Amino acid sequence: MRRKQLRKVFPAILLLALLFTGCDTLRTSYRELSPSGKMENYAETRYNKAINYMKVSRFELAQEQFALVAATTNSPELRQRALEAYTKADRSIALKR
Repeated sequence: MRRKQLRKVFPAILLLALLFTGCDTLRTSYRELSPSGKMENYAETRYNKAINYMKVSRFELAQEQFALVAATTNSPELRQRALEAYTKADRSIALKR
């Protein structure tokens, strides 16, 4: 009997847990992107994270981070570096296949 009740309640609990976790993640990301001058800091952090991904051959993850940097930065220099690195990651992915 108890097992049946758990089977009915578990999907709802799982859904709520996923919703709360997702909401917390979105809230954190929004804080990082707030217009209080943190945008460049966010872009630099993402760029450094992408470089680290490149060092450990996680080219797909690096490519995503470089795309985020290019889309969010106001600095033309950082955007150019991110686009060049994106291309390099793309070439590395192609060679890996």
